[in-house]
Amino acid sequence: MTIYDKVRKAITEYQLVQDGELILAAVSGGPDSLAMLEILYELKDEFNYQLHVVHLNHKLRKEAKDEAEFVRQFAKSHEIPATILEYDIPALLKEEGGSVQDKAREVRYRLFNRVAEKVGATKIALGHHADDLAETVLMRFLRGAGLEGLVGFTARSRGNLIRPLIYVTREEIEAFCDEKGLTPCYDPSNAKPVYLRNRIRLKLIPMLEEEYNPNLRQQLVQMAHLLEEENLILEEYVSRIFENVLIKEEPEVLSFDLNVMSKKKPAILRRILRLGMEKLKGDKKDFYYQHYIKMQELILQGSPGKMVYLPDGYILYKGYKMLRLGKKEEILNQSLRQYTLTIPGETYLEESDLLIKAEVKEGQVLVKKDQAALDADLLGTALLIRSRKPGDWFYPLGLKGKKKLKDFLIDEKVDRFERNLIPIVTTLDGQIVWVAGYRVDDRFKVTPKTQKTCILTILKGGIKR
Repeated sequence: MTIYDKVRKAITEYQLVQDGELILAAVSGGPDSLAMLEILYELKDEFNYQLHVVHLNHKLRKEAKDEAEFVRQFAKSHEIPATILEYDIPALLKEEGGSVQDKAREVRYRLFNRVAEKVGATKIALGHHADDLAETVLMRFLRGAGLEGLVGFTARSRGNLIRPLIYVTREEIEAFCDEKGLTPCYDPSNAKPVYLRNRIRLKLIPMLEEEYNPNLRQQLVQMAHLLEEENLILEEYVSRIFENVLIKEEPEVLSFDLNVMSKKKPAILRRILRLGMEKLKGDKKDFYYQHYIKMQELILQGSPGKMVYLPDGYILYKGYKMLRLGKKEEILNQSLRQYTLTIPGETYLEESDLLIKAEVKEGQVLVKKDQAALDADLLGTALLIRSRKPGDWFYPLGLKGKKKLKDFLIDEKVDRFERNLIPIVTTLDGQIVWVAGYRVDDRFKVTPKTQKTCILTILKGGIKR
């Protein structure tokens, strides 16, 4: 099978391009991306797509400027439009720190996506090939990756990234460049065993091939493709489960059914959470195995009201009935929308995972903690339930006179993150009758003259507190 046939196979099997698409080809000037561009150029009429080249000068090496000009001229010789970018990675590292490779990759993808949007490209083609895949799989194995990690990378990822050379080896790429008379640029840092990937390529793989398995790279690639197929089946299965356990989806917060989630096997649970993070963030970057284990432990063993702090300002919060995954400030600063509670009746407050029940009994009735006894004749046929508002005040039972709700909650040492989720029960005209779980209003208390008592009960997740 020729190198062209292997690229055709990748394009066809993975549906890498669609009729009439504009493909943004990311070209560094090295042999991999240069060969990719040449092959895509020669196949563009066959598959009916157009090309636009993008190159980023990271300002990491003195040769970078010459390489940028080389790519510009190569694209020009093929009459392919090109966008040449510059970004001062060393300055960024000085300001923010971090790994050179990670920062460069992060900037590269961000800028390439901007260019794609600007020029109208729907796909970004990368020069990763079969040997890169073998190295990635082995590197992930050394780091203790699971099934998803051992897939390495796929011919299509993140929606718009494609890898036409996924079936092509480094040896075939070098032979192709020689045959075509291409003179790619070479990054001398690739020949130095500084980074882990370089050490794997230059030392570990040759040693394993010489002493254990001469076909190691081919078999690592074969394993990656097999795992890709199995992982895809598992992803489809988990996606269906995800839709069943997801109660509510907001831009920054996902709410899940705790009862159903807690019955799932740990491996499925972790995948549901990974899918949730991907939906919220757009990727799973900075989230590792230990984060998912902590979330799993909270779900299966943690107490309601507890949370797990996660990277990038995310948390997983466990209620009595629901799990909330999302930005900390969005979860902890959530407010209740306004609810109506008929008398008698009940209503579930989704944001705070509470059920409030109203029932009426004759005469005066003693109540337990987290219940309120009110004079039913003073309430009417319904009550409103909402979050606190600026300027709220009431007459706390047992205190003299009225008090600002804000001051009352401070005196009760209520955490500021919890205050917005405390149900404030009012009459239809807005008078506070009960700060749920804390104090009734003196004006609506049961007295010797009370003929009917309205009992309000808080239940968490349908279970009495």
